[in-house]
Amino acid sequence: MTNNLFRQAGIGALAYVATDNTCSLLRCTFQVKFKDSLHATFSLQHTPHVYGFIDAQPFLLLYDADNLVPGTTTCMTAKRTLALTELSHIARNQAPEVRALSLKLKKPCAILCPNVSGSIAPQPSHEVHFCQLVDLTKALEITILFDWKWFQPKQIGQFLTIVSQPERFSGFPIDEKNLKGRRLEDWSVFSPTEQYLVESNEPPSYVDASRKRARHISHSPPLSPPPKRVWYVPEGSPTEKATTISSPSRPPSSTVDESTHTHPSRRLRSSLRAFLSARASAYCEKKITTICEDALYDAQYLRNAADDEFIETIEDQKLDIQSRKYDALEELQADIDQMVDEKFQELDATVADYMEEAGEQVERAINDKLDRYLNRSWVPDVASCAVEPSLGKVKREGRTARDWKRNRFRRRVR
Repeated sequence: MTNNLFRQAGIGALAYVATDNTCSLLRCTFQVKFKDSLHATFSLQHTPHVYGFIDAQPFLLLYDADNLVPGTTTCMTAKRTLALTELSHIARNQAPEVRALSLKLKKPCAILCPNVSGSIAPQPSHEVHFCQLVDLTKALEITILFDWKWFQPKQIGQFLTIVSQPERFSGFPIDEKNLKGRRLEDWSVFSPTEQYLVESNEPPSYVDASRKRARHISHSPPLSPPPKRVWYVPEGSPTEKATTISSPSRPPSSTVDESTHTHPSRRLRSSLRAFLSARASAYCEKKITTICEDALYDAQYLRNAADDEFIETIEDQKLDIQSRKYDALEELQADIDQMVDEKFQELDATVADYMEEAGEQVERAINDKLDRYLNRSWVPDVASCAVEPSLGKVKREGRTARDWKRNRFRRRVR
């Protein structure tokens, strides 16, 4: 019979590539399945958003016992410091006991993934978790962080047996029944992740001649500034020569009409505004998606924690009711025994009284019958006694016979 060491849905866990202790932790669910002394498998499940699906899809990473390098699997106290949100994802209660399960594989793990054609790619703004998942599927050494308090006392021995002697077990066979509409693959099912690397956040240069139209440069000489004021003096005026200011002739200007061109600073502001709007929209979408994912994880954790607390409360109530039932039964048994003892004592006293009274009645009855028997069986003949000379002898015989009959009757009654 196949057994799960944890609850059916698994427990919260954090996984990362063991060769890089500084890499980000991937949130997932952890499960350990075993069957007698035949099969054992560690599994991690992560649900990223992938292209072609609206909802997040589950990816199950299988770490079979026969794929583990013997003598390298360990489970010890975690040395990596976790953030509060990470602790809340794996903790069972307010005081978690974080353990690190280290697995070294012979080959990359198998994956149960959605049954889609072609390679699997992430949805936009979900590339980070997707890349973490791909790196985890490629790794030959991984570490899984989980809360040790999820184990029941009777399950610890089974878990430690799998950890210490994985070569005794083999992986579970995968058939159509176990696939459930999924397919069994390895890390090559994912599309290359190099294209999802985060690009630089610096804005592009605005002096790129290939992206910007060249300015129109006029080779005509600069225009002379127009005169501020021109005085008009009528002809023939005595002061004509002294006050008349002649306006200098304006050289020919370029034939390009400046009103038909936009000022360069305006085009710069327009391009910058469009670029910043696009970057701000992408950043806000990514940030909102991350916040929603964190909120979803937190809500799922709170739901699981509430379910576990509810189940534990029910179990505690069952134990309390059972103990109260045993106490009530014991108290009832004690009351019954006490009542029976009292009734027996009263009955014993009543029976003794009845026996004593019955004995007296029997004794009186015996005496009455004895007296009647003796009166019928012996009637002395006074006349014969007076006449016969052997009266004394007869009297002696009469007394002897009466005593013998009396003793015989008493023996019979007894």
